[in-house]
Amino acid sequence: MKRCPATRLPITRKPHWNSPHPAERYTTKFSLIGSDIIYIEIETDCEGIIMNQVDFDVLHSIIDEISKSGAPVYTVANLANISGCSFTYKRDFINFLYNSDPAFRLLVFYNVHPEMLCDMEAFVAIAPEASSIGIVDNYHEALTLIMNNKTGQPAQESPESEGKQQYNIYKRAFVAALARMNWLSIYSLPVTMPASDSLFYPFFRSLQDINNDLREKERLQRNELQTITKEYETKITEKISLLNAHQALYRSMKLQLEHEKSELAAQKASKEMAIARLSATVRKSRAKIEKLCSFVAALDTPSPLKDKVVSLCKDITADEMPCKNSGNEIKADDPVFFSFLHSRHPNLTERELQVSMLIKQDLSSAEIACSTGLSPRGVESLRYRMHKKLGLQKNESLKKYLLGLNSA
Repeated sequence: MKRCPATRLPITRKPHWNSPHPAERYTTKFSLIGSDIIYIEIETDCEGIIMNQVDFDVLHSIIDEISKSGAPVYTVANLANISGCSFTYKRDFINFLYNSDPAFRLLVFYNVHPEMLCDMEAFVAIAPEASSIGIVDNYHEALTLIMNNKTGQPAQESPESEGKQQYNIYKRAFVAALARMNWLSIYSLPVTMPASDSLFYPFFRSLQDINNDLREKERLQRNELQTITKEYETKITEKISLLNAHQALYRSMKLQLEHEKSELAAQKASKEMAIARLSATVRKSRAKIEKLCSFVAALDTPSPLKDKVVSLCKDITADEMPCKNSGNEIKADDPVFFSFLHSRHPNLTERELQVSMLIKQDLSSAEIACSTGLSPRGVESLRYRMHKKLGLQKNESLKKYLLGLNSA
């Protein structure tokens, strides 16, 4: 087993502790030094990598494997080949740091790129009380810092002048305030202000003004959002009321149509019964007339008179033939044909349009007469007028024209 060169503790690596980021062309590799030190490094063939994502899943899985009864966790991160991190990374890292359970006792960065130093110092300044963040130069210093922290030894710090100490205090307060405002959008915490005669006062005063402006901007945006939300809630309520009204109207119209449908069905049934009775009466009358014709034909009377009476009887029976197609249903294409014929020949009357459809359906004049209430002679007269209205020649068939029109 490989061991840490600084502490001689065993190093554990597992394949599922690696997190590839192909789009950014790097892989985050995790390992465990001893039982509670997580080591993080970036493997890449490129320089100047920008980190975009905190590997929460891998970190949580490692912490779940090693943590015992909430014991603190130590972490070392090698930032070689990394020149920056995205806003999302910074925000997520701080949230993770504040909400990690168990807490990170100490997180140490080394090989920090100069362009990342300000961000790392901001992490140090904004870290929660339960966690500490350190920045060192190399691997050995990072492990030494962690081992000293575990044994309770204070960190070795170079002596500083009073002015330098004051500078570091205000610098930390300044970057912490900026990090809270920029990464966490926290504007309610007060900005620590130096004395008015301090050289740092103008910077902190400007920072406080920016903080106040951002807080006011957030309040205005919140009020605007509330106004917009209220307006849209009102619109939604109005639309729901309108929809309910339409639904109520639809239900009412549906009931009305169903009622009218029932009435029409009853009228249809009544008329069908009347037609059936009429047909029965016609059949009886026709039978009597035919019998009368036979009787007249058998009489010993002068032939011209007899022929005239027999012809008259035949005409009567032809006029009174029952309607074979009185219950004929309109075909599915008839409404389309009706509309097309009316648009092409607007001078046709409603009855002429109706007769046109019956002619197209191959009904005889007698059947059309029965369906329309006209006499057979009346139907013939109507057909003649329609022939002229449609502009047909004497040798052109009305039925053929209508069928051709339907297929056009």
